[in-house]
Amino acid sequence: MKNLEGPFYEKISHYFSMVSRTELLTTAAVQTSFSAIQKLSERITRLYNYQCYTKVYPSLGQHIT
Repeated sequence: MKNLEGPFYEKISHYFSMVSRTELLTTAAVQTSFSAIQKLSERITRLYNYQCYTKVYPSLGQHIT
């Protein structure tokens, strides 16, 4: 019976090991990304947003009288 199975269980074990490792690495990367987004979102204020827009579009910072 063992000859018929061959390295089947070793291959399945390796496959599940790789899938689990990939899932853990992916989850860690997602958590890191969301943590960075959370830190950046805490910095956003109305003034910061306005400064970003006026940096990209200087004409928005010019007041028309």
